[in-house]
Amino acid sequence: MERNIKASSGKCGIAVEPSYPTKTGENPPNPGPTPPSPAPPSSVCDSYNECPASTTCCCIYEYGKECFAWGCCPLEGATCCDDHYSCCPHNYPICNTQQGTCLAVIAQTIS
Repeated sequence: MERNIKASSGKCGIAVEPSYPTKTGENPPNPGPTPPSPAPPSSVCDSYNECPASTTCCCIYEYGKECFAWGCCPLEGATCCDDHYSCCPHNYPICNTQQGTCLAVIAQTIS
């Protein structure tokens, strides 16, 4: 739009009778609360057993290649340790059951 012109009515008479929208009704209603997100799925151990969401299935009684009893590690994406009792978080996946620790990488010795 052109500015600083000599006519008091403005360019095309826009300054003579400006119009602005007027509100005639009430404000629209606020949206309701967002619905809760669905619960995360449980961890499926085998055809008959599962652990709650955000946990990991660990075999606590194994015979051969079959697991006859499952336990639920309270960590998501965990590594189950060979002692069938412990588990390690996904960012420290190496079990050291003798020391009761979890390692990020195996320490290599230089010979």
